[in-house]
Amino acid sequence: MQTVTVNPTECIATGSLHDLWIKRMNQGEGHDYPIGPGDVLEISVTDVDELKLIEARVSGEGTIDLPLIGELSVLGMREDDVRQSIAKKLQGFVLEPRVHVFVREYRSHSVTVMGMVAKPGAYPLASSGDSILDMIGLAGGIRPDAAQRVMLFPSRTPGDNFAQSHSARAISSCGEVVSNHQMNGDSVRSVEPCKAEELPARKLADVSGPNGSRNLRVDPIIIELDERDASACLNIPARPDDEVVVPPAGQVGVYGWVVRPGSFEITPGMTVLGAVSAAGGALYSSNADILRKDASGQRSDVPMDLSKLEDGRSPDIPVQAGDLIVVRSSALGFVPYTLTQILHLGTGAGVGIGVP
Repeated sequence: MQTVTVNPTECIATGSLHDLWIKRMNQGEGHDYPIGPGDVLEISVTDVDELKLIEARVSGEGTIDLPLIGELSVLGMREDDVRQSIAKKLQGFVLEPRVHVFVREYRSHSVTVMGMVAKPGAYPLASSGDSILDMIGLAGGIRPDAAQRVMLFPSRTPGDNFAQSHSARAISSCGEVVSNHQMNGDSVRSVEPCKAEELPARKLADVSGPNGSRNLRVDPIIIELDERDASACLNIPARPDDEVVVPPAGQVGVYGWVVRPGSFEITPGMTVLGAVSAAGGALYSSNADILRKDASGQRSDVPMDLSKLEDGRSPDIPVQAGDLIVVRSSALGFVPYTLTQILHLGTGAGVGIGVP
């Protein structure tokens, strides 16, 4: 396994990675999530001996059982909500109960780690302080045949969409893993180890938002492991429904508005258009970027117009091992793209999209 050493105080980055780092670091470890099945709560009521220090695990039905109070529903609540609910129940015993509630383990919220790791799968967040590096560690670490980069698909509304975190949904990976709220203790649903040709084609989340709307995935954030300052950003706090993809070396990755995002073996003479075709073709967009490193380790990000490549107005360059091609969103294509995804989800066809 590759060993990645990072300094949590050093994440020198720009763009979306910098923005996400600042946002999540500012939230701090006090950032709490809605409570769900499997979570472990520490409860203490100063003036009630029976509740001096209680550890309660949330049941599959979203309840806890406490002395004097009995069964209490906490599903979807946050720490302060639970505190107020317990205080209200105890008013018949204590005039002004002093209640303290702390969620010690968030076992109902998971992060999916896919690609070239030892044990791909969905892993629960133990606390709001868990980082992307911690989640990769739970997945057994990065394999030696992996590329020197990590792709992070951050959840669109991290920690705020309770329905999203608890909806049963299939995740396309090197095997299949179904994530749901029946997480017993430390149990983890995992999948078979990845083969190089089977990098997951993860897409939009097949989940419903609070108003029944579908949540589309955001653009991937690239963390380069061979750049010390950038690799330190693996210590960015993880959030429920984050997806971490470790691509293989020796392949080209194609993500974004394509039919089947993922990594593909480079065949002789394969060009940018050939790689996009291997991913099933672009969807309602001709905007693409190719991310590539030269021999000196300098990374370039070259924008391309796929329509110009097709009609010969721009050269269709050959791809190289480790290239990443991202087909970006298109303002004109957003409406037909969204309608296509709703149609596919409604009919169960489930076309995979890497990013919106």
